[in-house]
Amino acid sequence: MEGIEIRTNVQYIKALRRVIVIMDAEPGTAEAVELKTLFASLKQYEQKHFVLPSFESTENKKPERKEAVIY
Repeated sequence: MEGIEIRTNVQYIKALRRVIVIMDAEPGTAEAVELKTLFASLKQYEQKHFVLPSFESTENKKPERKEAVIY
């Protein structure tokens, strides 16, 4: 099966609906091949149209320590 280029939001929604229908396709079937192709096309569309904001990893940040004030 050739790759499917998803260009519009309507095509994107239709592809998602099709994925839901064939999600449990048996390996080696035409539907399994279609599912793999749809996943690749959806991923490509999402990478282009749904840009996630970058963020700093909290793993590299050390917690701020406040000095205790003694009066």
